[in-house]
Amino acid sequence: MFVSTMKKILILANTSWHIYNFRRPLISNLVNSGFQVLYATQFDKYTDKMSGFGADYVNVEYDNSSKNPLKDLLFLFKIIRILKKQKPDVLLTFTIKPNIYGGIAAQLCKIPVVANVSGLGSLFIKKGEASKLLLYLYKIGLRGADRVFFHNNADHLLFKKHNIITEQYTGVLPGSGVDLVRFSNSNANNKISGKTTFLLASRLLKDKGIVESIDAVREIQKKYNVELQLLGQLWPRNPSSISQQELDNWVDKGLVSYLGFTDDVRPYIDAADVIILPSYREGMARILLEAASMGKPLITTDVPGCRDIVDNGRTGFLCKARDPIDLAKKMIQMIELSNEERVLMGKRGREKMEKGFDEKIVINKYLETINNFIIRKSVIR
Repeated sequence: MFVSTMKKILILANTSWHIYNFRRPLISNLVNSGFQVLYATQFDKYTDKMSGFGADYVNVEYDNSSKNPLKDLLFLFKIIRILKKQKPDVLLTFTIKPNIYGGIAAQLCKIPVVANVSGLGSLFIKKGEASKLLLYLYKIGLRGADRVFFHNNADHLLFKKHNIITEQYTGVLPGSGVDLVRFSNSNANNKISGKTTFLLASRLLKDKGIVESIDAVREIQKKYNVELQLLGQLWPRNPSSISQQELDNWVDKGLVSYLGFTDDVRPYIDAADVIILPSYREGMARILLEAASMGKPLITTDVPGCRDIVDNGRTGFLCKARDPIDLAKKMIQMIELSNEERVLMGKRGREKMEKGFDEKIVINKYLETINNFIIRKSVIR
């Protein structure tokens, strides 16, 4: 039972792109449940696309890639100013810097905060002093969090190991979940032809295993008729980004077909035989959830946020991270399966999504958590 039609929820994330791609269903459900919803992000082309979903926009500019502590301090002051002006009943934070500095601001303003650790980013993949600093900042930012949700058990256990969180205030969600209706079963049978099409859909970052995929295909093409399709956009400001020159070179050599960027991956998933994501680490890989929901077999790495989605040998194959030889081996295994065996893999993947990855699980948990905070707050008053 929902508490009030007048309570205010503020969502803080790094970009409107994140809100548009991952949090629209949550926003729609909050609005439909009678909450006033605001979201604070940097302005980008997705800010205008969010109009019509019932949430009001609050601008907060900052440099997400900056390592300048003064800029981060300025970001903290901006959040504090927004919280004091808007006076939300609950703050929801997503992505790294909003989690950290939003958490600190909420503590100072005495506002309940729910943080969502969807992944630890490229700094953690590389380890070293930068990852230690990130964990230290998280320890400060999450100190006063009323609830912290993780996307996989590995990240949850890591934060417990470093005493960043306490068990009673945390939980693990199946990522942001998947819309089982929108991402419904694909065509009943994979196309039967002499060529096997592998689709890798992600940001064009080396951390996603793109270079390993190219190396694997280079070897496989010597014996098999395969096509590797790449769907996603370049992120030139990210140090892990694939360069335009690298991409053009691969295309010119016939190693990959570049499909560009889209807001709707469904037609591309539908047209492919197998979806691959040899990522180094994920929170909970959304593209794998969507592809499994559409009944496609998967190949991904045996790392957090990827292994959680695949039952090795049943719904797809797991390979070693940063290992193009093992990736090629798993791709060959998939090629040599019969059409019926691949279809069965996809069917099992769909069943797995239905049992444990429905986005309704995530949305209902947020609604329950928010209402519990509001009830507690009204009792204290």
